Amino acid sequence: MDLHYLQLVELADLLRRREVTSVEVTRAQLERIEVLESRLTSYARIMPDQALAAAERADAEIAAGRYRGPLHGVPLGIKDLFWTKGVPTAAGSTIFRDFVPVQDATAVGRLRHAGAILLGKLQMTEGAYSDHHPAITPPKNPWNAGYWTGISSSGAAAATAGRPRRSPASRPAPAPARSGRPPRRGPVTPTRGPNHRRGGPGRAVGTRWGRARR
Repeated sequence: MDLHYLQLVELADLLRRREVTSVEVTRAQLERIEVLESRLTSYARIMPDQALAAAERADAEIAAGRYRGPLHGVPLGIKDLFWTKGVPTAAGSTIFRDFVPVQDATAVGRLRHAGAILLGKLQMTEGAYSDHHPAITPPKNPWNAGYWTGISSSGAAAATAGRPRRSPASRPAPAPARSGRPPRRGPVTPTRGPNHRRGGPGRAVGTRWGRARR
């Protein structure tokens, strides 16, 4: 079974019925990343140890009857704009390469609560604007390395053959011949940060890439 070609709902159903384990799926994804990443350069950081540890916890919870829902045990990548507690978050910049958030962005926290497995941080343009930092190797279009991968969610587009978000969404997604769907405002409170004029969701609620609102 080619686990990396399954739809999320198909994989979720297999995990729920324990026909496949989260560890098996996560390991398969990490192995595929290892094979393709040197060509695609879609990840800013890969987190194999953390991912496998989280997958083991997910399997134990599912086996104990504590199934959280359709994201439980499902591996995925996170754009490097999103704060991840204890993991460097550079937002495509060299200035922030040593920045380690002390808390998760709201979206990341909700994904963890849902039992999702974080494989790593996906590469992006500097500060979610139009260009990649010259010191960073841009992600490559999986269909043709000479083609554009889009703007800020270029790493997500390359890694998944495109399912990023709007402005970062509608542009990178068609580049590798896929479609993007813009997010709805409300579920994740927009906050200020490097791209505050667009109301990016990368930080935890009430932060400005620094102090959290109490």
